[in-house]
Amino acid sequence: MNLIFTQEHTDREGWNAFVAANGGDFLQSWEWGDLQKHEGSRVWRFWVSEGGERRAAFQARIQRTRIGNYLYIPHGPVFQSGYALDSAGQRRFVDFARTIDPASMFVLIEPLKLLDLASLPAGWNLQPPKTLHIDTSRDLDDIRRDMVKTRRQGIGYALKNGVTITHGRSQEFLDAFSGLIKRTASRQHFGIFESEHYAHILAALPSEIFVAFHEGAPVAAAQVVWWGQTVFYLHAGSDGGQKQLRAPDLLIWAIFEEAHRRGVKVFDFWGIDDTKWPGVTAFKRSFGGTEAVLAPGKVVVVHQLKYLFYKAYKRVKKVL
Repeated sequence: MNLIFTQEHTDREGWNAFVAANGGDFLQSWEWGDLQKHEGSRVWRFWVSEGGERRAAFQARIQRTRIGNYLYIPHGPVFQSGYALDSAGQRRFVDFARTIDPASMFVLIEPLKLLDLASLPAGWNLQPPKTLHIDTSRDLDDIRRDMVKTRRQGIGYALKNGVTITHGRSQEFLDAFSGLIKRTASRQHFGIFESEHYAHILAALPSEIFVAFHEGAPVAAAQVVWWGQTVFYLHAGSDGGQKQLRAPDLLIWAIFEEAHRRGVKVFDFWGIDDTKWPGVTAFKRSFGGTEAVLAPGKVVVVHQLKYLFYKAYKRVKKVL
């Protein structure tokens, strides 16, 4: 398998068309790479060709840690549909990956499919390894019937009590979302990004913010990304003091409706985990859908001693 690796610098349209046509998501989009550059990371984009035909594309960026940097390929490479690397091709890919940034400790790869790069050593996943998909191409009544009874009741209750949903890209929506996600993080004790990151997503990607209002005040909000035939429910927050309004139920239903109206086929909840996020996972599952398991991360070691030291550092950090 004679693979040729060519760095891409200018063909945004061709890159995105290939990624979208072959099942890649927004983490391999040109815009996501530009966002990472804007936030200070170095980014590389490569075509993988064989016999003059493009077989794969992947975007890599530097991931910084306290003890050194590594190279990260999120949800990639994106392979041409029906194409797979044989063992020789995988060895060729590994050899090339080591040369992209020789100063990196290792390369962490998160392939979307279980068979991609199967022979590489196991690593870990920075992105959620499982998610839920809702088929939004179906009749809306069928989608609603698949929800648990309490969710259907919540949608009706929110409507009855005057909750309204609007969506857009203006500063007003961003401010409402930022305030709500900060309150949620404080209440539920989880980390969030700086406010600028959500603004960068809104500016760089086909992203929108949906906001639920009650009596003029925002009570729930979500940032979504529209990519290909999927809408990704990326970040969300709510006012914990207004739980009785059931605004998040109506908010998600409004996104389903908008996806259906646009002809988007899949709503992706962007991560479930029964151990790490049991409450959030149970909430998401109550809307129905199909569980999707992503491939485990793979590692290409560049500097063996640095990699072993990093693994030890991770173990100690986890224990502490």
